[in-house]
Amino acid sequence: MRWTDLKECCDYYNINYKSLCTYMQKNKISKEEALSHYYQYYKYNRFTYNHVTYDSFAACCMAYEIKPICVRRYAKRKHFLLRHALSSYLNYHNKRKIYFCGQEYITFTSCCRAFGCNASYVSAYAKRHGISREEALKFYINRIEKQEGQKIDSRTFVFRDSIYHDLSDCCRNLGINVRSVYGYMWRTKKSRVEAVEYYYTKPFVE
Repeated sequence: MRWTDLKECCDYYNINYKSLCTYMQKNKISKEEALSHYYQYYKYNRFTYNHVTYDSFAACCMAYEIKPICVRRYAKRKHFLLRHALSSYLNYHNKRKIYFCGQEYITFTSCCRAFGCNASYVSAYAKRHGISREEALKFYINRIEKQEGQKIDSRTFVFRDSIYHDLSDCCRNLGINVRSVYGYMWRTKKSRVEAVEYYYTKPFVE
């Protein structure tokens, strides 16, 4: 295949053009030799999973929305090959997903956070009363709704006329520890807005 220039060739093979040029200058070699070196590296690092070939193992993990480092650690701990580790990790990851109120959440914890609830409190309540975690979560949601006097929309959180994705997003943007907010809510029976307001006006109080 013929290319109009070196950069076009690099783009085709997903090779970093600047890195290749630096490698050429450092080793005082031709474009062809540098390309050959990087192309071999490119072929070696390609990763195939479920009949789909990715530019790298990291690219494959990103496609499945999981962190490559987590899978690598899992593979090392279990003494698995990367492909086997990825498959096993994905199965584990999928089992942790939860469907609640028509939406999918990565974990039960992320689901609870979306509704401004503390997952550990919800799980403890479920165990204590012999009910499912979903039933316990509904109980806590109803409790918060009564405190705030309005229905909770898990998708948004409004504070001081600013709209955030959820309570965690609000706390992250304001530099507030979201766990502290949860704790304050359940200790004082305050609403989510009141709890955030407390830490927003007193940022140094834990």
